[in-house]
Amino acid sequence: MGRLTNILHYTVFALILLAMAVFAALQTPRVQTAITARVISTLEDSFDADIELESVHFKPVNTLLVKGLSIVDLKPCTDGARDTLLYAGSIGIRFSISSLLSPLHDDVIIKEVKLKDTQFNFVIEGGEWGNNLKRMFKLIKKEDKTPMREADVLTIHNIIAENLSFSMQNFNVGKKSLPANAIDWADMGVDRINLRAREFTISHGLFSAMVDHLEFKERTGWTVKELKCSTVTGKGRALISGVELYDGVTDAKFDFSMTGSSEDFTDFVNKVVLDARIRKGKFSLEMLSRFIPPLAPTPGVCLDANGHVYGPVRDLTAKDFVMKVERSSVAMTLNGKVTGLPDVNAMNIEAKLDPIRFKLTDLCALVNAIAPRARMDAGKLAGTGLFTAVASAKGTLRKTDP
Repeated sequence: MGRLTNILHYTVFALILLAMAVFAALQTPRVQTAITARVISTLEDSFDADIELESVHFKPVNTLLVKGLSIVDLKPCTDGARDTLLYAGSIGIRFSISSLLSPLHDDVIIKEVKLKDTQFNFVIEGGEWGNNLKRMFKLIKKEDKTPMREADVLTIHNIIAENLSFSMQNFNVGKKSLPANAIDWADMGVDRINLRAREFTISHGLFSAMVDHLEFKERTGWTVKELKCSTVTGKGRALISGVELYDGVTDAKFDFSMTGSSEDFTDFVNKVVLDARIRKGKFSLEMLSRFIPPLAPTPGVCLDANGHVYGPVRDLTAKDFVMKVERSSVAMTLNGKVTGLPDVNAMNIEAKLDPIRFKLTDLCALVNAIAPRARMDAGKLAGTGLFTAVASAKGTLRKTDP
């Protein structure tokens, strides 16, 4: 009996040592990377993507570190399309162990996600998939008849991102000639993205988050130094409220929404409906010219504005939009619409200014700044006092009928 007891003791001891050895081996980045690579290799057979990574490390007891993750498109839609969907220099994820082990709910709670040196390239293309992400991972939208559980939630308490970049190519629209300072929505690029966000939640098909700080530089040189907001996205709508935007000159507060199906976003300019309610805003013409190409990028000219703008980019309507040119007598209330954006040649204005107040010298200076080809000369116009009028305009900036 004593011999049997000794054998059992040695057996249990050996099993404990084996378990400890396996656990220790699993803690080495080399073993963890090899296991993850094997899993990825199996997954790749189902996707049109090459997935590679430099290393994976699970740090006891709640942290995952991934370095050098790259996802490459094996079948780009055309020669000009970027083939790298994602490259992440470093991803750190710190989990909430209590939420993962709790039998009381199905919530997944992540304490913190850190991203560093990450590039994401989104390509809008033709065909049944519509974009590179859906095509590469064969993301087909299926009707889900499973009842939604109340606790079906993912929450990330803190997100920190450093040195991110994003690009978007749209091969569903033709290439257009644009001024050097204008944003090209068919080939847009943003880099130097630094982000601090919190309470990112996915629940019942909705994404929500609080953005405490976002800064970036757009390819044309437009640099946003501070952007704050809260956002809720999903079910065909993106609502961005409490926006505070500052780029060194432009300083604005507004609420903003975009409405459209996932298919509509592949034709953003024509089908996605925008709605912006500006509570208080100072906008530089230099910034506005990046979104409205016919405007001359005139440094130093700013508008104080508030009002309502809505509609798709190609057919924007302004309602009770009040503008005052800084350090100028020119002020107006605008109702009307702009169609044809972002095509400079197709853009058309139909608007009523009721009222508009100005001194002739200030009005001429503003018109010449916005549309240099107008060449208005205040010296040829009579009067030096302050005028109040009701006016309307129709046509392009190159040829507008009063």
